[in-house]
Parts: sequence; structure tokens; C-alpha cells
Amino acid sequence: MISLVFDVVIAILLVVTIVFCVVLCKRLKRLRADEEMMRAVVADIVQSTGKAEHAIRTLKATADECDHTLGVHLRDADLVIDDMKSTMADAEKVAHRVAEMVAIAKSAPIVEKPVSKPVPEPANQTGPAALTEDIRAPLPQDEAVTVSALEALRSRAA
Repeated sequence: MISLVFDVVIAILLVVTIVFCVVLCKRLKRLRADEEMMRAVVADIVQSTGKAEHAIRTLKATADECDHTLGVHLRDADLVIDDMKSTMADAEKVAHRVAEMVAIAKSAPIVEKPVSKPVPEPANQTGPAALTEDIRAPLPQDEAVTVSALEALRSRAA
């Protein structure tokens, strides 16, 4: 009888072992399925890391190129700024001269057309005295044109 009890206990333990093995087998199948999924995830991660490294190298190259290009543009801009400063200084000088001319034109009295006297013709003189008289002789100009130009300049300045 004792042997029968041992046989029943061993049979029960064998049944428990078989049930445990079946449960363990199911868990191992799930683990293997998860393992395949994990391998796929790891492969995706490795591929993504490679792409990221390539993108970083490209980004660094682009940044270096931009830095170089920006440096060139900044140097060009500095040259343009210097040129513009020089041009502005010249323009200010010209504007100052124009302002002086306008002030002079505003302050100059309007010249009435004087009665012109005929200039005597010099006798045929030679030498330095003849040259001096020729230089001092008034130039033939139309005074009306000069007066009208002066009045036009005053009206623009006003």
C-alpha cells in the first residue's frame, strides 16, 4: 500500500510537472515572439542612428559653409559701409557748398540793368600795357540772362 501511495504521489507530481512544462512552453513562445520584435526594433534603432550620424555630418558641413559665406558677406558689407561713409562725406561737402551758394544768392542784391557805355577801342598798343587793358575790359555778356538766372536760383532757394 505504501507503494501505491508513492505511485499516486509520483503520478500527481508528474501531472503537475507536465502542466508546468506546458505553461513554460507558452511563455517561451511569447518570449521568442518578443525577441523577434526586439531584434526588429534594435535594427531600426541602428539604422536610425546611422542616418542621424550622416545628418549631423551634413549639418556640420553646411554650418561650416554658412560660416564661410557669412564671413565673406560681412567683409563685403564692411567694404560697402566704408564706401557709403565716404560717399556720404562727399555728399555732405557738396550739400554744404550748395547751401553756401544758395545763401550767397539770397543775400546778393538784384542788379538792375545799367546803361551800358560804349567801351573805347584801344589804339594799337603793344606790350604789357595793352594786355592789362584787354583783361580789364568787360566781357561781353548778356546781363539780362545773368539777372534772370540769379532770380531763378533765389526762387528755388525760397
